[in-house]
Amino acid sequence: MVDAGAPRIVLVDDDHVFASVVTERLADEGVRVIAHATNGFEAIEWAIRLKPDAIAMDIEMPLMDGIEATRRLALLGITVILVTGGESSRRVSEGIEAGAVAWVRKSDGIGVLATLLRAATHERGH
Repeated sequence: MVDAGAPRIVLVDDDHVFASVVTERLADEGVRVIAHATNGFEAIEWAIRLKPDAIAMDIEMPLMDGIEATRRLALLGITVILVTGGESSRRVSEGIEAGAVAWVRKSDGIGVLATLLRAATHERGH
């Protein structure tokens, strides 16, 4: 169960099955997913509307990828953690340069993502 003080995040991934599983598992880890976006445009819309503590951002998505969305979200002061299924260190580097504070591989597990999200939101005083 997620308590009221849990980090509030937007999960951005175009794979609905993956997003559903991650949402459930993050709740078990004490992180509350308050919205799910399937591309960068939706991520920005949700971020402006809901003002989440952080965003867990996939890199490869249609319409607007995670790199461009991260660049725009960083300008708004939103904490972004990249979540990647790929092994491209070049794309991860682009994301960090765009303003992401950390990154995790999908294969690293939900516990690692939850730890990064809690740490990033704690550092920002959320």
